[in-house]
Amino acid sequence: MKALLAGVLLVGLLGACLEPAAPSLMPGTEPPRCLEPLDVMGARGFDAGAVLLAGQPVELEVGTSRSVACAQDWTVEAQVFDPLDQPVSVMVTPGRRGPIQPARATIRFMPQTPGAYFVTVRFEPTLELIQQTVQVAQARGGEPPLVDALPFDPHRCTSLARTLSGAVLCGAVGVDVVRGGAVVQQFVSRTASVVGDVVWLLSGNQLDRFIDTGSGPLVPAGSITAQVAFAPSGFFTEGRAVVSDGSGLRPLRWEGTRLVDERTRFQAPRAFPLDGRAHTYAATTGAAPVCDVEGDGGCRTVNPVGTDGDVLWTLEGPSLAFRSGGLDGLLRGFELSTAPSVEPLEFPILERHTPRFRGPLGEVLTVTLVSGTPLLEAWPPGTVLGPRFARVGLTASSVRWLRR
Repeated sequence: MKALLAGVLLVGLLGACLEPAAPSLMPGTEPPRCLEPLDVMGARGFDAGAVLLAGQPVELEVGTSRSVACAQDWTVEAQVFDPLDQPVSVMVTPGRRGPIQPARATIRFMPQTPGAYFVTVRFEPTLELIQQTVQVAQARGGEPPLVDALPFDPHRCTSLARTLSGAVLCGAVGVDVVRGGAVVQQFVSRTASVVGDVVWLLSGNQLDRFIDTGSGPLVPAGSITAQVAFAPSGFFTEGRAVVSDGSGLRPLRWEGTRLVDERTRFQAPRAFPLDGRAHTYAATTGAAPVCDVEGDGGCRTVNPVGTDGDVLWTLEGPSLAFRSGGLDGLLRGFELSTAPSVEPLEFPILERHTPRFRGPLGEVLTVTLVSGTPLLEAWPPGTVLGPRFARVGLTASSVRWLRR
């Protein structure tokens, strides 16, 4: 009998030990429910902290503005899909857990190619589902550069440009043409605009067109004179120029043997090429009417930040967007991880002006279309962009370039 009572007493004591202690509550209150989501102070979304580059590990900090009452009772999982919609291996590290701490996590993965990666992060129980497209850039700084030797220190040049055939033009008081490390031609009191192998030279009221044939000096290929001095506020392509002569923008076209003055006066002070035609733009920054002055004359109020062939890039609030097919083309967005500080159009435009902005560490970023798909490119800090080449470095006797 004593043994039986002892056994019953032992079981009762064990049961008491295993029973959770009831919380001490004020009369009329309910016990806290551990899994009930709570709104707390916290930053929701992704924070990369740097430009994401193909071939380099990516680390994303993901935050929420929610938590649970019991610190140990939330979980997180993530999925990443590459530009071809293929899954990417991902590692998830939960953030610090604490009473009423916002749920956070660190997401790590290795992007093999540039492009848009779709990231989904789920915090459970029912805290947040965060989805975002993150752009991974093509790093251009590691490519072998073209190196052109100069017979002088290029730091004295106020402008530097390169033709496709290898002539380097140094602008200072005038323009020096350098080939193979030697000066082969000089122009006094000129400013140069280089597009491919075509060089446009402005001097007062005279505009000259030259061709680089690949050896020796540049070869003349057209000239025109105005009654008043030109100002290069329009654009230059290989066969066209739009410049200002004081009364408005003046379009000129190369017709195989001579420059032809099309004698149309564009009243807006600036112009850029789009879809093979001239478009005027009155503002330096911000939204303003852009008008097709050679087509149907239609206008649209937009904020242009880039032009490339028939593609017009615009700033739509904090986001980039582009139209393929001219001013009235279908508007498509380009989603970025963070809102970029996009630089305005810089006149005169040489052939094209792809959108450009700065990364958090000073990187020069550009967006271009490859087979209709936007591609983000990251250039080294200090890069100077041209239409065909990007200048990435100077020494006391040479210039380094990357092809665009």
